[in-house]
Amino acid sequence: FYGFDSCHTHPMLVTPLGVRGTIDFDNHTFKLEDRWVKAK
Repeated sequence: FYGFDSCHTHPMLVTPLGVRGTIDFDNHTFKLEDRWVKAK
C-alpha cells in the first residue's frame, strides 16, 4: 500500500500477521476480517 502508515511510524498502527483482511480500492479502505485479539 503506497502511503499506508504501519508499524514503525507515528502513530504506530499494528498490522497483525496471519489475519485475513479485505482491501476496498474504490473506497480506499483496509478491513481486518478475523479476530486479532484473543480473549482470556
